[in-house]
Amino acid sequence: MEGLTLPDSFTARRLTKLYEEDFSKFNADHYDTDGTVAAPDSADGGVSIATAATDNDPAFLALKPELFKFVDGKPFLFESCISFTDANSNDDALAIGLVDGNAAGLIADGGAALRAGNIDGCLFVKYKDQSYWTVVTSRGAAGVRQSDALIESNKNNLAGAVQTANGANKVVLGIHGFSRGAYFDVAYTINGVVVCKHFNVDIASATEMQPTLYHKAGSTNIQTLYAFWQQGAQKR
Repeated sequence: MEGLTLPDSFTARRLTKLYEEDFSKFNADHYDTDGTVAAPDSADGGVSIATAATDNDPAFLALKPELFKFVDGKPFLFESCISFTDANSNDDALAIGLVDGNAAGLIADGGAALRAGNIDGCLFVKYKDQSYWTVVTSRGAAGVRQSDALIESNKNNLAGAVQTANGANKVVLGIHGFSRGAYFDVAYTINGVVVCKHFNVDIASATEMQPTLYHKAGSTNIQTLYAFWQQGAQKR
């Protein structure tokens, strides 16, 4: 009698929830969207997410299943490769990462802050009139929001130098969640380099989060965000 033993890689996949998207077979039915979302003919592939030529007009692409959550014993990671065009210098405001539900007001009108109130999320944010990334870890139910501007003067910027949000260049933004019982630690990476860490994130009453690509026009110009691929995983 001859049997079959599955390779270790198969077993590992069963224990890990995976999300992979390169948008080569983009299906808008799988996403919550606003604005003009399209998969253009391009050697780079990906999708474009465009606002209208209206001040404070939002556009976003967010995976419908909320696949990620702060859960004891279930670490996660998420990465997104993006670029963007800023039609009027630094007018566009962006939020890239994981968040619990994606409404048109994720970034407040004016582009200078995330919306007030409860948010569960781990985000790279570029605010209007700023040219650098800020990382935000928020636990709505716990009333905690850690925020660090990745500028040279911030000692929590582990890269030391300012992390410029230069939309002309592709960038890979990474979020790594580490479980520690009743708390999580979150590390943020840019192109594979750790740039900031947030510690002791209380996970009590956490809610699920969805991969999110969000931006809001800061002038009467069309602003366009491009995503080339996304991937993530969380232990089951």
